[in-house]
Amino acid sequence: MEKNNSTYTLLMTTPTGVAFAVTATTTTTTTL
Repeated sequence: MEKNNSTYTLLMTTPTGVAFAVTATTTTTTTL
C-alpha cells in the first residue's frame, strides 16, 4: 500500500503526472 501511495504521489508531483491528469480530465470532459 505504501509503495502504491508513493508512486501515486510521485506521479502527481512530476510534470508527466500532472500532464496525464490534465489529459485524462480533458478527455473525460470532452467525452461527456
